[in-house]
Amino acid sequence: MNGPAVSVALGLTLALVGCSSAPVGSAPASAVASVNASQAPTPSTCNPLEDGGPCLGLLSLGTYTTKVFTPPITYTVTEGWGNWEDLAGNVLLVPPGQDLAGVNGGVSDFIGIYRGVAAAAADCQVAPQPGVGSSAQELADWLGTRPGLNASEPMPVVIGGLTGIVLDVTMAEDWTGSCSFAEARERLLPLIVGTGPAPVQRILKASFTARLYLFDLADGNMVIVVADHPDDDLGVDDYAVIIGSFRFGTAP
Repeated sequence: MNGPAVSVALGLTLALVGCSSAPVGSAPASAVASVNASQAPTPSTCNPLEDGGPCLGLLSLGTYTTKVFTPPITYTVTEGWGNWEDLAGNVLLVPPGQDLAGVNGGVSDFIGIYRGVAAAAADCQVAPQPGVGSSAQELADWLGTRPGLNASEPMPVVIGGLTGIVLDVTMAEDWTGSCSFAEARERLLPLIVGTGPAPVQRILKASFTARLYLFDLADGNMVIVVADHPDDDLGVDDYAVIIGSFRFGTAP
């Protein structure tokens, strides 16, 4: 791929064959221990696919700040989390015991932060769905009526000083849609696609739950995607603790 690769695995394989593819609320930052991360490694690139920017790789318990993503994000994690993307429009965090290969293969949980996204085309093309607006409310309304998608009631949320909307989505049991690139016509459902600066396509697969935090910015939007696979001990509510530590535009 040339330049930052399009991320198409949404815990999904989310068709997610890309590089990086319920009740909701704001978790207090104090729920996660915070220590200085000054000893963490800072290689020029840490992504095996060489498209992750100056990400940090595996992390120790501590507080970290992105280097490229705008606005800067300061976040706190426990031991064993990984930061595998830090780009102008993408940040990728992967929980302990899971890895980037699992995200790319559609079997690992992750938290992805994306700047500049739209509703994904229903035909699985890497393009926006015509007729759907890109504000937080318009995206929430679209997710709530998207054929094949079960969506929770959208709720207001405040994360790191930003006010937005949060909702959970899963694939409907009777959904039979797929994509031309799916293996054995696996059931897939496109969710979001980047319009800039985020190079991303996220496609939901049947086994995953996704929580989406939707925010309006002065010059576009930002979406946080939490992808949760059922075959692990953590869920979207557990990851809300990490997201509750986010602070935008500030360093610790």
